[in-house]
Amino acid sequence: MKLGLHKRSNKKFTMGEVLEINPDSLTTIPPQTLEDLPWHFLRKLIALSGTARNTDLVPKDKEAGDEEVDIHDEGFFLRGMDSGDSVNPLDVLCAVLFCSDSFLHQEIFLKMSMCQFALPLILPPPKHIFMLWALRDIVRKWRPHCLVEKRGFREESLVQTSMPTISFVRMGRSSFSKSKLLNEVLSSPQQHHDFFVHRDMECGSVPREISDGLVEISWYFPGGRENSDLFPEPVAFTNLRGDIESYWPQFSFLTEVSSAVFIITENMSDKQYGMLATLQGSASKYYFVLNVDGEKSREMLTFLNKLAPLLSLTKSQKLVKEKNKNTTEFVKKFRSTIKNIVNSPQKVISIEDMAKVSQELGIQTDEDIKTCQNGILHASEITEEIKDVVVYKKEMLKLQGDLWKNLAKVEKELCRMKRQADTSAEDYKAQLREKLIALRYEQNQCDLTTGITKFINGMQHLHSKEKHYFLKRLKFNLDSVARANLSKLREEYKELYHNSGNDPGQLAQLDELISASSLGMEHFMRELGQFYEAEYMMMKEGKIIERYRQFVHLPGIAADLMLEGFPMELMDGDASNIPLQWITDVLTALHSKLGGKSRMKKAWKAPRKLAKLEDSYEHDNELATLVIGLSDITLVNLAMENTTEMKDILQIVVHAFLRMEETGHKPNCQFVHQNVSDVSAHDQNMRDRKRLLEQLNEMTRAAAKMEKQFREVSFSDVMDYNPEKHTCFVARIVCVADAYNQLSVKYSEWEWNFQKEMHLYVAKADTVIQNQSLEDIDSDALDKLRLEADQKLCNGQQKILQCIQNYFESDRQNLHLIEKYREDFIRSAEGLQKQLENYCFNKLQQAILIRKARSKIDSLQATYVKTMQEKVNKLLEECKRKECKLTFFELEEEFEKMWKESLLELPASNFMHRKIYADIHHQLSESDLRQASPG
Repeated sequence: MKLGLHKRSNKKFTMGEVLEINPDSLTTIPPQTLEDLPWHFLRKLIALSGTARNTDLVPKDKEAGDEEVDIHDEGFFLRGMDSGDSVNPLDVLCAVLFCSDSFLHQEIFLKMSMCQFALPLILPPPKHIFMLWALRDIVRKWRPHCLVEKRGFREESLVQTSMPTISFVRMGRSSFSKSKLLNEVLSSPQQHHDFFVHRDMECGSVPREISDGLVEISWYFPGGRENSDLFPEPVAFTNLRGDIESYWPQFSFLTEVSSAVFIITENMSDKQYGMLATLQGSASKYYFVLNVDGEKSREMLTFLNKLAPLLSLTKSQKLVKEKNKNTTEFVKKFRSTIKNIVNSPQKVISIEDMAKVSQELGIQTDEDIKTCQNGILHASEITEEIKDVVVYKKEMLKLQGDLWKNLAKVEKELCRMKRQADTSAEDYKAQLREKLIALRYEQNQCDLTTGITKFINGMQHLHSKEKHYFLKRLKFNLDSVARANLSKLREEYKELYHNSGNDPGQLAQLDELISASSLGMEHFMRELGQFYEAEYMMMKEGKIIERYRQFVHLPGIAADLMLEGFPMELMDGDASNIPLQWITDVLTALHSKLGGKSRMKKAWKAPRKLAKLEDSYEHDNELATLVIGLSDITLVNLAMENTTEMKDILQIVVHAFLRMEETGHKPNCQFVHQNVSDVSAHDQNMRDRKRLLEQLNEMTRAAAKMEKQFREVSFSDVMDYNPEKHTCFVARIVCVADAYNQLSVKYSEWEWNFQKEMHLYVAKADTVIQNQSLEDIDSDALDKLRLEADQKLCNGQQKILQCIQNYFESDRQNLHLIEKYREDFIRSAEGLQKQLENYCFNKLQQAILIRKARSKIDSLQATYVKTMQEKVNKLLEECKRKECKLTFFELEEEFEKMWKESLLELPASNFMHRKIYADIHHQLSESDLRQASPG
């Protein structure tokens, strides 16, 4: 109810709504009310913004910050701190998923994956659904360490990739963030990233209302850099939100699919012990991450000792997060533990296999619904017949291949008439038309193959939702088959390239095989287009009566697909052919379904001009005419400063625009000049812009003559172009580097000042500690110093963040070029704060330990001195009482005897004998390793 999504209980969010262009979608107003948050999240996510999960609200009254306030008002410092005015980011995510359809789920998950956000694996109650369908669109590439030498890589669908799974859960309350620890473990030393939402993120501390019970998943994929990769192979990490006691079904699922389960806890009750004892015989390994001390620690160890034989626990499966432990060292130890798990023989599991486990445990998947199952069934009937892609295409897609390429050549020659020779134009055209009809007749004589029949039946007889599932699953299956085929062929090509002495014939043959091994939805749609074109020509030639046409309904089906978000191929990449009648009729059907006015049909006249293009720039001209003909605005990307070097590109553009004039279509053109010297290029290149316009006019006149248009024509006659308004300049990388370098120098100064301040603080605190008596250093001394240090660290970090903000708000040149790096510097400041926190805490801890040790030494020394003084005094008294005077040697003998007896009576010290030289060598070695490590 908070987010206003109760209205969406029946009408789900769809891809169409999210991608709709309207006044709201074109504005970037920050969310002002809770009801704004769902749309804010969706729009930011679709734009791949790293701030999509931020749920802070901006007050509607922008002047609120300017009003006078009484700082003595007791409520002054509490204003704006009510967490009820915000929502936890995970609640927003879950609410959006609850109110979105399955196809939008796929897009949300794909975009979240691209932003490196953790993805929902099992939705929380009451939905309690395993998100298999939502994950199917994600494909990942990686380079495992076993392929580093070969420079190979793997590319697989995420749901089909088997890998070890490491799970993180919480039992009871925990004073430290499990998700934050996970982020530390998964982040590279060079850059921290918040994969999982945690309590220290923006609005992460707002209590969760609907997302407890959510199971999230994230992945680590190695890049083939052995020195910097955290793990050598892919690893999946899952995270259960909430206490395992409250969400036992989700925890049971994780115990079934995980190689290892890390249980974060601070205490254990008899009930919790009993629950964990039921895991006896589980194949997963269990690790306990403890954050305890004192009496609780002893209780916990008692329970763990009882669990040890039941869960086969060893000492290494207990990780203690000590109160005074260095966080960086703990994360390092944690990561090392996970690496040992991954490197040892482990069970691996894919998302698809996880889904089967979830079904066995009574957790439904999002593919279990009947409409989805029907769509999957129809798609599988097609793809299960594909054993070899090349063979399948020859047998099932017969209208493509050589027959189609020959037809494309005849169509082009019919317009170009280049090989006419001495034959009269009319006779030559008649000959070509006969060839064209013969080829179309040959196509029309082909029967529908089983693959195409099943494809048509799927589109024709399934209702809208089932059809959508059918097409999406078919695309997924075809992509998987093609990936497997291409991966194998690429390996063969690589082996042949290195071992055959580069035999051009063999390589060319394999290269052709690789080109023929692609198979996607577009191939099936192409086949339909060719059947439609062949039948249409047979009808036009009177060989078929219109009422007996089989494929007249196909354009309507293709138009429906376009309305549902599926793209339609205009020009193929094999024969460079455009099935004009097919696409014209599809657009006509689309125009009819859209209703109202549409320029699509009018713009579609443009591709009819393609076949008339001259041979020079032939293919580029075809593409340019097609794209420009269907566009309202054309961006011409010019990546050089010298306008004379732009001539080839401009000639293609001019030809295309000239043909658009014949259709009555006059699009706008924007020229983007890249790699110019600096951002002042717009003013400095005024003469170049004038020269560019002159060249455009000159080329337009030349193109008009080539098109046999003998008239005065200028570039602005065929398109909407103003050289002042429609030209922009993008600075080259040197400007970016220079601006970045200037900020880096400034940041180094701020960083040094922060470090210097904290080093001085630690030195001063050390002096104070060493000059205090032991009585003045109470048990809470370290905590007090830590709080004081935390305050200084927080102030220092805020000072740097303020400096960064002021820098970007200043009037320095080229700041807009490095705006995207602002977050990097902010993260660097946060990382510096953590680094200095560890340094300060370690130094303060050492100072107190040294002072306490020194006090022990002083106390022991005083005891020894007092004891020895008493013994010496006693010896003197005894010597005085003796009647005979002792000689010097007798006196020395008595003293030595007394000294030895006294040493045996002195209390023994507990100080460890240290090997100073070995310790120094170890410390220096550790320091060298830290400096040598990246980041």
